[in-house]
Amino acid sequence: MFGVFGALEVLVPRRVVDFWFALATAESEDGDVELADRVYTAARIEEVVILAWLLARRRNRAAAE
Repeated sequence: MFGVFGALEVLVPRRVVDFWFALATAESEDGDVELADRVYTAARIEEVVILAWLLARRRNRAAAE
């Protein structure tokens, strides 16, 4: 799946970036564009997943030694 997504980014980068930008932003009442609240939630979830992966990897290396 990531390979397909990577290929799309190489072939049509503007479309891919515009798609994600539209999902990540919200227009405020005064016309400014801001990051939507869900972006911060997604960033927190992503960081928890990365930290869990790193801790599991460290634990596996320690057990192998």
